[in-house]
Amino acid sequence: MRFHSLPHAVKIALLLFLSCLLFAGLTYAGVSPSARLHLRMKFFLYCNGGINPEIQIPLRFYDYTVKQDDTIWDISRTTGISMDAIVSCNRIDKPHSLQLHRLLKIPSFSGVLYLPRSNETPEQIAENHNSTVSKIFHRRHFCGIDHICSELSNAVFIQGASFSLRERAERFGTDFFSPLAENRITCGWGFRIHPITRKRSFHKGIDLGAPVGTMVYSARAGRVIFSGYLPGYGLNVLIAHTKNHYKTRYAHLNRILVRTGQSVGNQQPIGHVGQTGTATGPHLHFEVNREGVLINPRDVTDFR
Repeated sequence: MRFHSLPHAVKIALLLFLSCLLFAGLTYAGVSPSARLHLRMKFFLYCNGGINPEIQIPLRFYDYTVKQDDTIWDISRTTGISMDAIVSCNRIDKPHSLQLHRLLKIPSFSGVLYLPRSNETPEQIAENHNSTVSKIFHRRHFCGIDHICSELSNAVFIQGASFSLRERAERFGTDFFSPLAENRITCGWGFRIHPITRKRSFHKGIDLGAPVGTMVYSARAGRVIFSGYLPGYGLNVLIAHTKNHYKTRYAHLNRILVRTGQSVGNQQPIGHVGQTGTATGPHLHFEVNREGVLINPRDVTDFR
């Protein structure tokens, strides 16, 4: 049954209940009360038939204070706003080392803050960002972002846009693409209680949850130096990369699509997600080794 077909009283009750849940979830998220109000307004509009495309939601910016151990990825997940939007709107030079208690401006929807080239028209901007002119917000339409300096006074915000792969590599300092099209990190890098042995042990990579058969891609061009079965890892692929003597491993595969000695390109299909080896459920175990030392994949991989 669709929401719109429910009795009016039921819809009001559901909206009030869900609004309370949303308010509670955001209370400790570092988002200001005005931001919560605006988010609930968008949720209400969505539930009542969607937002009319002819009515442009105002672009607003809300305060977020960086907390202990916060990362751009964490803030993006908390606020529901893309990392690209957060980085571009706050001119963040070092996304991997945010200053504690720094005040960030979070836009009311995802996109990128962009400084047009000389004589670049709105039509050209929209085309270059796979967007439309109606989704371009000019500086005079911004609300709550007074920190923009004079050299960015002509900046525009492009709703729904994102950095190009080259821009992301430059801004985030990432060396690898995500091995999956969609990312759901189920277990991070570092010490944990092993789900099978129930003992404290070091997890040498990160786990990305996905259904069996989901396509796995090479995180960067390189050469396959192992392709087969290993205890614990199950079916897995190990790829050597020339930059920084990196190696990446893709484990618990259901099927392998490459062979040892084969050269692979960026984001080339190399296998399918599975549950082989020591695994409690279907997922991809992804490791990054730099110059013989295992490192946290999130530090060098674009998990957007």
